[in-house]
Amino acid sequence: MTPLTLCMIVKFPPIQGGVSQQSYWLAHNFARAGHRIHVVTNALEAASDYRMFLPAAERPHLEGEYPGGGFVRLHASDEAGLEGNYIPYANPYVSKLAALARDVVREHACDLIWAAYLEPYGVAAALASKLTGVPYAVRHAGSDIAGLAQLPARQNLYLDVLRHASLVVTAPFLRPTLERVGVAHAHMFAVPLAAYASAGFEPDGPKLDVEALLDEAAGERGPWPRPARRFDPALPTFGIYGKVSGYKGMFEVVAALGELAAQGRRFNLLTLVGARGPAVTALQQAVAQAGIAESTYALPFLPHWMVPRFIRTCTAVCFLENRFPIAIHTPQVGFEILACGRCLIVSEEVRSKTQRRADLVDGVHALVIDDPADAAQVRRALARVLDDPAEVRAIGARGREFVTGRFAAPDVSAVVKRLRRVIEEANPMSLEGLQRTLSELYADPSLRAALAAGEEAGLHGRDLDDRERAAVLELGRRLMPQVERFGQMLVHKRLEYFLELFAATAPHLRAHEPALLAAFAREFDFRWRAPAEDVAYFGEFLRRLLVAPWPAHVRELVRYDECMWRAETTDDDAAPAFERLLEMQITEPPGLGAAPLSAEDRVALAPGVIVERFAHPVHRLAAEGPEARFEPAATVIVFTPRRGATAARAHVMNEELVRLATAAGDGHPVAALLDEAAARHAERPAEAVRQAALRALQRLGERHVLVRAPLR
Repeated sequence: MTPLTLCMIVKFPPIQGGVSQQSYWLAHNFARAGHRIHVVTNALEAASDYRMFLPAAERPHLEGEYPGGGFVRLHASDEAGLEGNYIPYANPYVSKLAALARDVVREHACDLIWAAYLEPYGVAAALASKLTGVPYAVRHAGSDIAGLAQLPARQNLYLDVLRHASLVVTAPFLRPTLERVGVAHAHMFAVPLAAYASAGFEPDGPKLDVEALLDEAAGERGPWPRPARRFDPALPTFGIYGKVSGYKGMFEVVAALGELAAQGRRFNLLTLVGARGPAVTALQQAVAQAGIAESTYALPFLPHWMVPRFIRTCTAVCFLENRFPIAIHTPQVGFEILACGRCLIVSEEVRSKTQRRADLVDGVHALVIDDPADAAQVRRALARVLDDPAEVRAIGARGREFVTGRFAAPDVSAVVKRLRRVIEEANPMSLEGLQRTLSELYADPSLRAALAAGEEAGLHGRDLDDRERAAVLELGRRLMPQVERFGQMLVHKRLEYFLELFAATAPHLRAHEPALLAAFAREFDFRWRAPAEDVAYFGEFLRRLLVAPWPAHVRELVRYDECMWRAETTDDDAAPAFERLLEMQITEPPGLGAAPLSAEDRVALAPGVIVERFAHPVHRLAAEGPEARFEPAATVIVFTPRRGATAARAHVMNEELVRLATAAGDGHPVAALLDEAAARHAERPAEAVRQAALRALQRLGERHVLVRAPLR
């Protein structure tokens, strides 16, 4: 198949940070798969506060040539000689990137422009696309969609960048919000993690030569003094890395290490936090104040592919992000540490954002700190690393098992498939006039067949005069191949839209995709339906399709997806969509509020909660996919809506919890619910049953199944 030629306008090394990291790996993963990638970036102009140090031996890794003809080539903007050319002067990043991209797209016949981060990259991509006629895809991050896009003076521009993109790379839980501001659902796409897969994150491999690196980066140390004591790899080494901020728990780690050093404990602190900027200076001052400057070895930011070497140099690495102001921010640092088999010391806030958070167990896979602001908790965790090195190594090994598969081999096939579709749709789609005039052709195969055969009868009964009828017939004859192709494309696109909505069922259907597409093409009609009707329409289609020999559990997954969708879309429609982004939280406050529940309270089933019974453990099938091995087992799942949170949740419940929840109804006294529970379990001491039931009601509130009802 012909390789793609892409122009990627992105953050890229030596800019540091998560978007730069993912853009780097995605570009090289595309190239490994044989595609031709031209990276347009302003990375070489990055300010020193956010710039990596690139050792001489590492600089060739920015670009790459791969077997099969794939490559990554860098086209970097340059500021030299521009200052003062206009007043008031500012570095014209958007203009420079758009101009450079325009030339690259035309010179190298790029098929598509890919941008990551709205400012300046997404804006530059929209401009370059307009100038060249080449479609663009834009990927936003958490900080630009919940930060930049909230600025009133620029919000409409950023929204237009998203609306006019041929593809918007976003997270599934943000799709309803983006739809409300005019981004077509069919234009949204979530990149699989495998496309961003990065090399080297594994337990075995080279470590850093800290002293040699400090020698080479001597001019990049900023305020950090170099310790007189040489780095001793035999000592326990704590690591912290990333941008310095008050939300990362770095200052708390430094303070706790200072207390341990005062007790005579010996260790290294290895930092990978940059060398310049006010925040870095503040951290350096905290290190000096804690009395651990002679134990602290500060490295400038290093390129992403060197991070695994940094982690392997450490005994334990701390990532204590807490109270982060952008709740939809989902950092990957913890996964990198786990993948390298080193002990992760992590905040509960970060653990709660993990998809399998219940399986990431404190003391088993990592050391979890509930609140990094609690100095005693941080100190105890760090002391544990010093006191029990064998157990810390075992925790690191078990943590590695937790992320097995997350750092799999790179796979960009799903992204390439979607990009090919975008490119194909964009090319001859100056068929816009045809799309308006002959819209029925796309949805009516019999009409297409009639026109292809020149049968004028196919147009009878339509509001056309003789001249218009002749024109449509002639247009139909000449353009029928494109019309037929476009009709098939619309059917395929619509099926993909539904498969994204039915995310748990889709993996079970993919193996039979040709048959599924053929059946869908036979039955589908293009009438407009509200989203809820669309979901019901596709659900009914699947129920008709999934008869013998399809296994029964796949039919149940359809019902699971329908429930999840209903819960996912239960939201406060009165609030402006983008304002709601600022309120989104990963961990919501309990539905009962802060005060503990008592027998004097009243509770009610939370609005929008769905209680559904299944004959199979569909939650496992949804999480593990078609490869899951299981036995039929009666399962009750309670779906709670996304009230200000980032996603709906599915909770597996036992029968007692379901009885308590459903008995609450639209408002019921807690005391009565406790008495009913005691009567159901008359063989046990009544007071013990009441206490257990009260704790269960409290848990249901924490899961947002119950809310506190007003007293009557």
